[in-house]
Amino acid sequence: VGCRQTLVSMGALTALISLAQMGDDPTSLRCSLAFANLSCEPTVQGIMIEQDVLPVLKHLSDGYSISYSEDNQHYIAKALCNLSCHVGFEKKMIEQDCVKTLMMIGMVRVV
Repeated sequence: VGCRQTLVSMGALTALISLAQMGDDPTSLRCSLAFANLSCEPTVQGIMIEQDVLPVLKHLSDGYSISYSEDNQHYIAKALCNLSCHVGFEKKMIEQDCVKTLMMIGMVRVV
């Protein structure tokens, strides 16, 4: 069992979701990074989607001060791209506006 699986089984996602919604910039950035790192593990991706991480990622991307930092957008894009590799959740990702979020990240980075 990998360390990411262990963290998730110990409740890390629940804690991260709560922390990400606090609105504290340094904490939000660290949560984005943690979601990106956790999403690298294929066995964790489905659990992340089932535990409603997608709206949290969208919220982190849409925030005000930290949201437009390049690092934050990079971590959110990484997490969304990794999660999109998990077969069976394509419809949910589209319904949760993940494509739109990725497009907005791409458009901001191009400008």
